Amino acid sequence: KHHQEWIRFWFRRNDQEFEEGMRRSRELDQAAIERGLAPDLLEVLARSDRERHRRDQFPVGVFLDSIDKRRLNGRKASAEKLLEVAEVGKELLYAAIATADDDDNEQFFVEAYLDWGPLVDTVLEECGREYRD
Repeated sequence: KHHQEWIRFWFRRNDQEFEEGMRRSRELDQAAIERGLAPDLLEVLARSDRERHRRDQFPVGVFLDSIDKRRLNGRKASAEKLLEVAEVGKELLYAAIATADDDDNEQFFVEAYLDWGPLVDTVLEECGREYRD
């Protein structure tokens, strides 16, 4: 029950933060339009932000189900869907490694190197961070 309450709280907070960000963006967008930026470009960016927000609302299990042949009546997932799921996984991995690095979480890195080895180094390098021992 506590887990469900936390999830509902997270959805409400996340929606509220998104709406506040969109309000600030609309103010900045209006100023950009007045300086000559194309409104169409701003609409594309806003649509992308909305799609990302919607995507961020999905539990990880929804992404896994979206590429599961059993859930797709035996059909293969499209390349686009596979890339979408891979991108979410990449973002999660990068966030976990960056957080562990910020917290100097040695135990995380011991286990991460056992499981993923060079992938951890690649993420650290791409994030401009030092390699871990």
